[in-house]
This record gives sequence, C-alpha cells and structure tokens, in this order.
Amino acid sequence: MTLEVSVDTTALGGEEGRELDELVHRAGLPAAGSTRTATHRPDAFRHFITVDDGQRSSTTVVSDPVPPALSPLIADLRKRARHQR
Repeated sequence: MTLEVSVDTTALGGEEGRELDELVHRAGLPAAGSTRTATHRPDAFRHFITVDDGQRSSTTVVSDPVPPALSPLIADLRKRARHQR
C-alpha cells in the first residue's frame, strides 16, 4: 500500500501551516540539501519524507518503528494522504 502526499505550508497559511512547520522542526529532520536514511527492516513500512525550502531539499527515509520525534509528523502526513484520496 502506497500513500503519498505533497503539502505546501505557505499555501496552507495561518495556523495550519505553522503547525506543520513546527512538526517538521520538532522531528529534527536534517538541514535542506542533505539526506538521512535509516536501516530498512524487512516487511516494515518505509517513510520517505522530503522537505523542500524552495532552494534545496532534504530527504529522510525511516522504517517502522519510527523514532518518537518523527511519529507526530508521520501521523499528520498519513492523515493528509488519506484525506486526499
């Protein structure tokens, strides 16, 4: 099963955009222009999260179980992906 979502926080605007920006910040994702990959576990869900600041992008790939700092962000993105369907 593949879920995919793309979110532009500037298009969200207001409180919703700030909340998503805060989730990204609290997740401790790497600085734009870098890549971080965790070891893939067989039969585990993998999450590819790309953050693009308009000039550079960074991609983080993690497998379940996700680090606790990423859980709120991934839960939010899952909800948005399901809502888009």
